[in-house]
Order: sequence, then C-alpha cells, then structure tokens
Amino acid sequence: MQFIGEWEDPRTRRVIPEAVFLRAEGGGIEWVVDDHQALRQADAR
Repeated sequence: MQFIGEWEDPRTRRVIPEAVFLRAEGGGIEWVVDDHQALRQADAR
C-alpha cells in the first residue's frame, strides 16, 4: 500500500474520498482501489 486519502482522477475529474493506491510487490504498475472495504473483505478470505 502506498497511499490512502482523497484523490482526483486526472482523466475523469472524479474525486475518490478514500482512495487506496497499491503497487505490486517488486514493482510494476500502480493501481487505485476506490472501496477500501473491499480490500478488508478480500484480506479476510
């Protein structure tokens, strides 16, 4: 996990109040999750 907080997508101008930025272990392309609760649910499985 790299960052948690408000983020505005520069392409769509959509604001995500609690965005979570993730980066693959060992590097790679970062990705944004707009529902941090889904991460908790996935981690619990």
